[in-house]
Amino acid sequence: MMGLLLTPDGGTVQICGHDAGRLSERRRAELRLARLGYLFQDYNLLQSLTSVENVALPLRYAGVRKPAAIARARQLLHELDLGHRAHHRPAALSGGEKQRVAAARALAMGPDVILADEPTANLDSATGKKVSAQLASAAKAQDSAVVIVTHDARLEDIADRVLHLEDGRLLAATA
Repeated sequence: MMGLLLTPDGGTVQICGHDAGRLSERRRAELRLARLGYLFQDYNLLQSLTSVENVALPLRYAGVRKPAAIARARQLLHELDLGHRAHHRPAALSGGEKQRVAAARALAMGPDVILADEPTANLDSATGKKVSAQLASAAKAQDSAVVIVTHDARLEDIADRVLHLEDGRLLAATA
C-alpha cells in the first residue's frame, strides 16, 4: 500500500499528501517516480546496465537529460563508496556493492520516502551495518524518510522509531 503498487479495498491510505485510493494508475505511477524510492531485498538491478546506468534510470524516466542523470548517479555512487564500480554490471559486483547501487538508485530522485524491504538480508553483518549506515546518512542529507521492513534487529540502532509487528498486529512501538 505504501508503495502505491496496490489500491486499498477500504479506508484511506495517505502518501505524500495524496489519497492513494482516489488516484488513477497513471497518477500513482507519477507519484512513485517523483516521491518514492524503493530498495529491494534482491536489488532488482538490470543486469544489462552498469551501476551508473542503473542509478540514472529513474532520472531518465523523469525526463532528466542524460548528462545530468549520469552526473547525479556518479555523485551518489561516490557517496556510497562505489565510484570505482560505476562501469561494472551487477554480475561483477558483490552483494554489498549491489545493495549500495540499489540504495543509490533509491536515492536518485531525492524522494520524500524510501521504502526498503529487508535491505540487509543478503549481506554479512559487517556489510549490512555499513550499507544501512550509508543509507541512513544519505537519506538524512537529502531529508528523506526511510521505512524499513526487516527481521534484522540491528537496524533498530539507526531508526528514529521502531514498530514491532507479529501476525499483522502491532506489538510495540518506540519513538
